[in-house]
Amino acid sequence: MKSNNSDKQKITGFFGFFDILGFKEIIAKNGLEYLCDIIGPILDTLDNEAVTMGGVDPSQDLCIHPTSTFVFSDTIILYEKVPQLPNGHIHNFGPTLIEKAAILTRLAFEKGVPLRGAISFGEYIVTDRYFFGKPILEAYMAEKKCSWSGVIFCDSVVEKMQQQPPTQIVNWRGIENIRVRSHPFNQELIVSDHRIPDGRNRRNPALRWDDILRFRQIVPGLEHLNSTTDVAIIQKRVVDAFSQHNKSIDEKNIEIKIKNTTDFLIHCGGIPIKELRLQYTPPS
Repeated sequence: MKSNNSDKQKITGFFGFFDILGFKEIIAKNGLEYLCDIIGPILDTLDNEAVTMGGVDPSQDLCIHPTSTFVFSDTIILYEKVPQLPNGHIHNFGPTLIEKAAILTRLAFEKGVPLRGAISFGEYIVTDRYFFGKPILEAYMAEKKCSWSGVIFCDSVVEKMQQQPPTQIVNWRGIENIRVRSHPFNQELIVSDHRIPDGRNRRNPALRWDDILRFRQIVPGLEHLNSTTDVAIIQKRVVDAFSQHNKSIDEKNIEIKIKNTTDFLIHCGGIPIKELRLQYTPPS
């Protein structure tokens, strides 16, 4: 859902910045007809597929705050206004930009245009012509430092994440005072114990975009990726994604990205998946 609001908006919320890996080579290795017939439709629909949860939520009715998008060349931007309570907590219920960023990353991978991205949080300005604000620079700089197909959470998100209580009172669609374990930072999609390949060997949280999306978010049409103990199968899937659309994978930096992506997927495959999306907590 591309924003068509020409007025200046001051937004406090999530900001996601994503680049397509190998895009220059896609342009160099393919003719104009292939780019128009194959790559063009991918870029034209990928963001909308993500924010509608693979078409499951076409009007974004499942979430309180819809996610807006912007696409330019090989860059995809997701942004979402998140009103805050006076105590600084985020009052939310339903899927947020975090879930949609995971779906975006996975769908792009399946279409042979792997993404590298970062998600920040804070105050920024949006118009139909430009974006301004510290979260934008933070996400842009963090994304550029990583050597993989994946998404990291910036320090601004980590700080906001740490402020949130595990249980909130939710008023949603006429249902009042429901106490649920509804965290706006979906804990099932956050990996905190994997070293981020950004050259500094840090442990910044990363976004899961693996087969959890088949079992928990239930995005239709996804094939198995890392629901296996066979490392060779996972590696082949990653190699196929990086080499699709006539991209070369012979360079050392591409080999590193493939290895880091494969290692992350293997790591995610060993993380247990909880059965429930939400846990109801009776009032005390």
